[in-house]
Amino acid sequence: MSGFHVVPGAGIEAALSANPRQYLVGDLARPQELANPTVGATEIGIVDYAEVSLEPPHFHPENGEFIYVLAGRILMWDLEADVVHTLNAGDFLAMAPGHPHAQKSAAGTRLLFVKSPGGNDKTLLELTPEILAWQRDAVV
Repeated sequence: MSGFHVVPGAGIEAALSANPRQYLVGDLARPQELANPTVGATEIGIVDYAEVSLEPPHFHPENGEFIYVLAGRILMWDLEADVVHTLNAGDFLAMAPGHPHAQKSAAGTRLLFVKSPGGNDKTLLELTPEILAWQRDAVV
């Protein structure tokens, strides 16, 4: 058996058309459209946002999170520092474990994301009036 696992681009696009969040690598609890090998503990995936989309405020107690913007734009609110970062196509974000944030993505955004060490450790935060207003009013 080979140590290589190749996923052709056409297969990735077909999988994304069926489900806009696809993992390429990871030991996942839920089945995916794509066969995804486990290579270490890292998870890598792609997500498409066809419409303006919100990720609820949350943090990852164990996982570092890394995002590369392939297309579009996201607003990433660093809730701890109270700073909103605008990331456009070609921008990269590295986020330490335990860092609270909220995200708003423009329509047509595509992200490559990495979680390390991996695993579903997303811990949701309270939707405060301030966060609800930002989610409603922030323009991406």
